[in-house]
Amino acid sequence: MGEKEPKAMKESAKDIAKALPNAKGILFKGLRHDIPWKLSDDFNRTIRMDQ
Repeated sequence: MGEKEPKAMKESAKDIAKALPNAKGILFKGLRHDIPWKLSDDFNRTIRMDQ
């Protein structure tokens, strides 16, 4: 999630990360919900780090 997301979105992302056995929550500093589109290469590289 992006740091500039609304509080409800951040809480929801935390809940999802806790509910999924191998999930991790990642906070992208200074960014909003559009990170997958604006920084797609960085976003994809980040979510593949632990695979």
